[in-house]
This record gives sequence, structure tokens and C-alpha cells, in this order.
Amino acid sequence: MARARSRRIQRFSEVVNFDDFTDGGSTAGTYELPTLVPANCVVVGWSVEVLTGFTGDSSAALLVGISGNTDMYNAAATSVSVFAAGTVGAYCDYDGSGDLGFSATARTVLLTVTSGSDFGAVDAGKMVIHVAYLEL
Repeated sequence: MARARSRRIQRFSEVVNFDDFTDGGSTAGTYELPTLVPANCVVVGWSVEVLTGFTGDSSAALLVGISGNTDMYNAAATSVSVFAAGTVGAYCDYDGSGDLGFSATARTVLLTVTSGSDFGAVDAGKMVIHVAYLEL
């Protein structure tokens, strides 16, 4: 009888600067993390440490998702402020899309920061994003 391999939650972390984001020409900037969530895994949560607040505008809010579903890993499309420095808590919820973060292929995580008036006004910001996943 074959023995089942032990599964455990794994994670990767990326440092992201404000100038890594692509300005969408309006209030939002986007950035695709270079590390992929491996195939046949479920994203179980994420957390962010804001090292330098995303300032230069009146606010900055983060959504974590994928292309086509930018808030997939946020609780009910609730964004998280990254305007001020300091550790921001962990989040482990889905937007109700029914996807639950599973993909049979490797998946790119998309970060979207929305500012108060124009993403081009954001002139500072640095964060560390941690993405946790479980291999099925």
C-alpha cells in the first residue's frame, strides 16, 4: 500500500515597491507577483507588512486576487489599507466566486492598489506580501 505524502501549508513572500505597479491610467495600479502558486494548490490566506505607506494621494487600498477576479482572496471585496506603515493582519477569505483558490495549473497572484484620485500621485510605498497555500 502506498503511503500518502504529508501535506503542509507552504508560503512565499515578495517585497513590492510602489514603482513596481503598472498605473492603469486612473485610480488603480496593478502588479503580478513573479512567484506563482503551484498547480493543484489552494490559496489559504495572505498577509501584508507595510514597510512604507503608499502615500502621495489621500488613500491606498489593496486587493489580492488573480487576473479577471482582482478581489478573489479578499473577504467580500473588502480592501485593506496600505496607506500607513505597519503590519497589516492576515486575511483568509474568498469573494464568493466559488473558486476557492484552486487551480489545476500554476496561478499568478495579482495585487491591485487603488488610490484616492489617481494612482500616478502615489510617490512612496513598500510592502512584503506573504501568500500561503496548501498542496492537494
